[in-house]
Amino acid sequence: MKLESIQVPIKNHVLADYWSPNTAIHQFFEYEYNDQAFEKRAEHLAKNSRDQKELTTIIRQFMEPLGLSKKSE
Repeated sequence: MKLESIQVPIKNHVLADYWSPNTAIHQFFEYEYNDQAFEKRAEHLAKNSRDQKELTTIIRQFMEPLGLSKKSE
């Protein structure tokens, strides 16, 4: 099998800026776009996991007065 790599133009300017070094948008993010930052973030999330059911209940209670669709139930 032959694999070919192609470059597709990025239409999302925020994403393009985030992926680019030395842009002002980086000040709004806690983690940089690199392998070390992803590893650091994964470690943080592993150490600080949250109870998904409790979080789901809180979000549902907040959203119910606004109306829930069938997809969200």
